[in-house]
Amino acid sequence: MYAILSAIFFGNNRFYTLFALGAYLVLDFIDYKINKTSVMAFFLSRNHWYALPAFLVVSTVGCFVVDFLLGVNTAKMWRWRDYTALDFIVMFTFMNISYILGMYEIFRIVHSFFKGKVTEKHLIRFRTPHGVKLSVAILAIVVGLAGFVAPFWISLSKSGLPIEFVMLMPFVGLVLIPDAVTFLLHGKPFIPEIIRMNLLLVLTLFFTISVASLGTEVLNLFGREWEYLRMPFSNLTMLGIPMTVFIGWAPLVVSTICMVTLAKHLTYIYDLRRKMS
Repeated sequence: MYAILSAIFFGNNRFYTLFALGAYLVLDFIDYKINKTSVMAFFLSRNHWYALPAFLVVSTVGCFVVDFLLGVNTAKMWRWRDYTALDFIVMFTFMNISYILGMYEIFRIVHSFFKGKVTEKHLIRFRTPHGVKLSVAILAIVVGLAGFVAPFWISLSKSGLPIEFVMLMPFVGLVLIPDAVTFLLHGKPFIPEIIRMNLLLVLTLFFTISVASLGTEVLNLFGREWEYLRMPFSNLTMLGIPMTVFIGWAPLVVSTICMVTLAKHLTYIYDLRRKMS
């Protein structure tokens, strides 16, 4: 609450770390009250604590590459206003992990609200041979890795290609790689459920993206912790915010779901192997 009030009434341009952390803790509590479990409960139960620092490291590296190396320094699409080295350390230590887990908790809470009211059946049904699925998963990882490399290559080669459009690729990579790895490890990936139009998941995802993007971007209109410098179709705006920003929230939110799903599946594999040994 302090982070929200300080941003709205005092223009605090260091509000987001505290906001992300506080929002995650509140959402985790609500999730636990509704479902008798939550992300924090999962990591702290059944000796899953070991997965949390590992998840923190992997997610922090991914956010550092996409946000700082690519978005801020390579493509120069946005900037964190007046950030010092200490501000960046705090951001990558606390903000990003809180953001990721917070988005996942919003998804779980919205999912709980719609469950039983909206069908979970697939509106699009088709069978895909396992060999094709395997090839698609491997291709997804290759494309995802290429997505991280592409902005660097365009910047260094000075090819003249519009890097602000290419910057969509690393965000897609954040979705493709963890979801494909989940499939290759015999888990249940998220993207095929969306492609097959699982109405419950699609509706949940839509509301999660809407709540997260509008809430965060509108709050930043007061705090102005970050600003957008070079966005595609920057003349198309809503509340003075480029519309492509809201579109970009879609892969961001989906990537948080895919990353947490992979982390939980890896702990399942580890637990299984530990029981068998």
